[in-house]
Amino acid sequence: MTRTYPGEDIGSDHDLVLATFKVKLNSKRKAKSPRLHFDLEKLKNPSISKTFRAQIGGKFAALTLIDNYVNTMANSLKEVLVSTAEEVLGRKRRTIQTWITNEVLDLCD
Repeated sequence: MTRTYPGEDIGSDHDLVLATFKVKLNSKRKAKSPRLHFDLEKLKNPSISKTFRAQIGGKFAALTLIDNYVNTMANSLKEVLVSTAEEVLGRKRRTIQTWITNEVLDLCD
């Protein structure tokens, strides 16, 4: 809400202004954990796929011998999958798509 108070004798054409406003503050959101992106296209290659399966199978065999709780088994399962994927597949590089292509420029002409 705004309000002006004209008519003050100060020898100027300015008016006194009074304003009231409300501010809503948002809480700071937690940052999400970064998602791991692996180069899954490499799994189409039969030799890499075979290597990946062999390494996963060997590491899973060791997990079945250990008698643990469900949470620790789930965490160790995740660690095995992530470490093997990093070793064999590697991380996927992000490709930046160009904003405007030559085809669009040709259409503009």
